[in-house]
Amino acid sequence: MRVAFYAATLLEIGGGLEKYFIETACALSEMPDMQVDVLTMDDAFNLKYGRLHNIYFGKKFDPRLLYREPVETIKANLGKARYLKSATFKELVQRFQDYDVIYSRNDITEPFFLKFVMGYRHIPPVVFGCHIPHVYTVAEKLHARLHNWLFTSWFYNWLASGVVGYHVINNYTQKVLGRQFPKAHVARIYYPFDFAAFAASADQHPFPGPFAAGKFNILWVGRLVEQKGVADLVQLIDRVNQTHAERVVWNICGDGELKPLVVACQQKWANVTWWGHVNNQQMAAGYRQADLFVTTASGKVTRTMCWNRRRWACPWLRMTSPAAAT
Repeated sequence: MRVAFYAATLLEIGGGLEKYFIETACALSEMPDMQVDVLTMDDAFNLKYGRLHNIYFGKKFDPRLLYREPVETIKANLGKARYLKSATFKELVQRFQDYDVIYSRNDITEPFFLKFVMGYRHIPPVVFGCHIPHVYTVAEKLHARLHNWLFTSWFYNWLASGVVGYHVINNYTQKVLGRQFPKAHVARIYYPFDFAAFAASADQHPFPGPFAAGKFNILWVGRLVEQKGVADLVQLIDRVNQTHAERVVWNICGDGELKPLVVACQQKWANVTWWGHVNNQQMAAGYRQADLFVTTASGKVTRTMCWNRRRWACPWLRMTSPAAAT
């Protein structure tokens, strides 16, 4: 079996999708009779794409955001899998001929290129992994509402008409796609996670700096975009700090379009530390320093992860009040 993981954007971006591609490709490539590689467009294409993408969000493009993870580290973490960049879509189509199946993502970029530029009939079967929300359950801003309209429209159905199956990670998305694409196979497969290996890396790759000693350190990690609940995070900080500002310290890791919200929050509150983008290898050491990990990505319900005497505990926590966060 020969599998190509494909996204137009670079692995050096260092987000969750890129991490999933690297780890999954590495693991699959260790299996007998498996050839697994990651294919992207090249740096020149991504510089152009990045500028266009930021025009949509009304932000100034920073080329440094394309290179948050060292390519040497990426290639080492891929193991037997290769990292191949294509300068043109013609070159990419030719490379696709060496594989039996293509695993891509459900973002609008890949369906557009696969439908209009390359054509599904010219490439092996395509499976989409839903690595961004297909539908936002809470869509307050214009971009989120536009996203929901576009991803459930006839136009998206047409763009994805050549896809043979979908990979989802939750029941909600499985039901949504099952209704939208009744003829396609929709499989729910949860993300794998090696707790032992992740914990071991904490000793090998130190965090960029120490957390505040003698304080209750709360950690938040993710891209600074709407789907990660950055606005909810800022609101949560404001509410908790009304009564616990002297007790807690907020450690925020990540970068993205909503960076100004976090910077403004840091300027408002002395107990907020924004670390910027932190390499994936260093995050285990960050979790080890934290007393509580909070994510607002799922809206009303957050997941928490605590490091306690070198053991991970993962309870569910419903955020109904500021007191619930502490």
